[in-house]
Amino acid sequence: MSTSVSQSPLALEDRCRPESYFIRNGYVERAVLRRDGTQSVTALRLPEEAIDTSDASAAFDSAFLRASKPSSATVGSREIVVVDLFCGVGGTSLGIREACYALGKDLRVECSVDLDRSALDVFSANFPRGARESLDLSGLSSVLGSTRTPVELQLEHLVTSDVDVLVAGPPCQGHSNLNNHTRRNDPKNELYFKVVRAVELLKPKFLLIENVPSVTKDKGNCVQRSADALNKLGYRVSHGVVDTLRLGVAQTRKRHILAAIHRDADSFDRGNWSVTGLMDDFDVRTRDLHWAIGDLHGIESDEFRDKVLGVTEETQRRIEYLFDNDLYDLPDSERPECHRDRDHTYPSVYGRLRWDTPSPTITGGFYTMGQGRFVHPARRSTLTAHEAARIQFFPDWFDWRATKTRSSISQAIGNAVPPKLSYIFGIEFLR
Repeated sequence: MSTSVSQSPLALEDRCRPESYFIRNGYVERAVLRRDGTQSVTALRLPEEAIDTSDASAAFDSAFLRASKPSSATVGSREIVVVDLFCGVGGTSLGIREACYALGKDLRVECSVDLDRSALDVFSANFPRGARESLDLSGLSSVLGSTRTPVELQLEHLVTSDVDVLVAGPPCQGHSNLNNHTRRNDPKNELYFKVVRAVELLKPKFLLIENVPSVTKDKGNCVQRSADALNKLGYRVSHGVVDTLRLGVAQTRKRHILAAIHRDADSFDRGNWSVTGLMDDFDVRTRDLHWAIGDLHGIESDEFRDKVLGVTEETQRRIEYLFDNDLYDLPDSERPECHRDRDHTYPSVYGRLRWDTPSPTITGGFYTMGQGRFVHPARRSTLTAHEAARIQFFPDWFDWRATKTRSSISQAIGNAVPPKLSYIFGIEFLR
């Protein structure tokens, strides 16, 4: 990627959207408007294989996803310091990183924390600078202003710089509609509020917390409690549900976002800024599955992520039935007895994907026909890890090799946050 900066203020009529895209001379360019009226322009070379250039923003994202190596920051760029709690493999940090590059800045994830060692290994491979800690954040206090706990002292020891952005994805299983055991009343739900304690200790300028949409139904009222506490700490807070489909992710995936800006941050006066209002600034045309993974069909590679993994004989028979009968939904008569003998509400399970529509939500079960609509549209198998990662908006250069097993890579990808989601907040925070 090459980066250039224009210092000329844009005309008033061009200020309605933060970014614009252009195609010229074999490159697709992204121009991001800073608040001082200048532009930061980044360019990607268009892939040699044919892509649709009628939509310049889609062409840019296609080039981003197909890139074989990451962008590099301009020498001497201002460094943005990030702390990532419950970091997983780093999808949220990746989006902030791309926002930094779009604005001519560099990124350093000073500290990332997660209990999943495999996920931390993936994070380290992609963000080699900074501390990577397997730390139990349940040791954070739920009482603001209290004496520091051992975990809090350890966290403060790891973070020695002023923090620009703190991002966090506390476990969502306790809020998920799929959790029939401890939904809405899971002790882990308190981890959401404990992120606010981390904010009190580390004092970031900006905060981003992502979770499932149903987090607002938690019996402990964790979202509103967090918002109220952040207000008292000097932050302007907004929260709401973000539909990643509107952002250019070829997947029907919605997430709840709480975002906060400290009153001492640059450009604190953001007018009527809100999470849901920001969606209008970055709204793009819906993209289908073919846009995301069409070029991967028939790819030959020795990488584990490209392997078509074997399935049971019965599963393969069901896949063959779909293709032999040109079907996308498996009839109940071909399903297991639990679906055959009584009404069910899982029409997509055992289903085949369509090229001309977005994918349903990618989960850690994408290798398994019985866990969702995960059969490839044109290949008689379920998705590969490479395809699932692309649908999650991870570029080809992202290194997944630290995941050594089918289970570890599928969970890492399925639990990840599409980077395009945090990208738009990174632009809003930092421009």
